[in-house]
Formats: sequence, structure tokens, C-alpha cells
Amino acid sequence: MNRAELSDALRAYLARPNMSDGDITTMIGIVEGELNRELRDHPRSKILAEWTIPTEDDQGEAYTEDTPILPLPVDLAGLQSVFDGYRIYHQLPQSSLQDPNACQQFSGTSGGYIERGNCLYLIPTPVRGTTMYIDYFAFLRPLAGGLDTNWVSTYFPDLYIYGMLKESAVYLKNDQRLAGWQAEFTRRLDGVQRQGWNQNIAAAPRMRNVR
Repeated sequence: MNRAELSDALRAYLARPNMSDGDITTMIGIVEGELNRELRDHPRSKILAEWTIPTEDDQGEAYTEDTPILPLPVDLAGLQSVFDGYRIYHQLPQSSLQDPNACQQFSGTSGGYIERGNCLYLIPTPVRGTTMYIDYFAFLRPLAGGLDTNWVSTYFPDLYIYGMLKESAVYLKNDQRLAGWQAEFTRRLDGVQRQGWNQNIAAAPRMRNVR
């Protein structure tokens, strides 16, 4: 189901055809926050992305130096692994940046990375033109703007509906319905959380060029 269909379903369940889009937007956002916490490690949330370290700037001028900085995808919820076609990078403590011998501990097919906000600092520094691969868990695509579906709304729309219903009970101060809708949402969420790899629908990796 897409965003419009979920909104219509909520209005029908509540018998409130005039419920505003703004109120529904708030409920959807709250539900997505909960789903992002509860389904963070779900197999359907796992993404393999690639990014080629640019050799030219935006004006077409060639870079004269290599860079250790690897930008991270904006929807990253949890990092699994970082590698190129030759080397696997392992997480290092923050103090490694102050260690002049940090890069000497790696040789052959091994490397390291340090988390620095929305990017990684790679040791040793890869050469420009290297294609890096990032295996990670992604946040749900929010049902906003031109993106009106995600894997939960497509395969498990009942999670959105019952999540929105329990939030509507809070909003409308309907204490009599809150417990029942909360219990039903929790029951259905538990079923999705327990879904194994053998039940996962295969999909092509979402590839992005992070700049």
C-alpha cells in the first residue's frame, strides 16, 4: 500500500473521513521512528552500496592527492562491513588518528576505518578511482514527498495501519482502544521480526553514488 492508501484506510477504520493530512503525517512519522528502532537489523533492511572515490572535482579538475575520507549513505542505521575489491577494513578506536604508526599495523588485504560523524577515515588511504563497498542496515525510506512506499508498506501494510491506529488513539485520547491497538501492533511486529532469511524476498542491491 502507498501513503494515500494507508491514509484512506486510517480514515475508514476511524470513521473520520475529514482527518487532516497533517495529522496523518505526524502519525506516520511516529510509526516510522518506532519501526526504525524495532526493524533495524531485519534482513530486508540490509543494503550493499558502492561508491567510487572521485578522481576529479565538480569543475572537472583532477585531484592531486588521494583522500582517506569515505562518505556514508544518508540512510545508514548500522554498519556491517567496508571493503574494496582487494582489502577488508576493520573498525579502529578513535585514538588511532593520533597514532603515527596506525597504518603500519596493516598489510596485504587488511585495513582499518575510524568513524568520523557522517564519514569514515580509512587507513591506509585508498587511491582515487577505487570503488568502495559498504554493507549496512538502512533506515526505512520515509513515506514523504515523491517516495510513497517502502518495504514495510509494500509487504506488511498492516504494521503501518495498526501503528497509525494506536497513535490515533493517543491523539484522540481514546483510552479504550489504545491497549487493543497497541497489542495488535506488537503482535504483528513480532511476526515480522521473527521472519527468517529463507522467507526474505530477493531484491537487487540499492546502489548509490555518495558525494
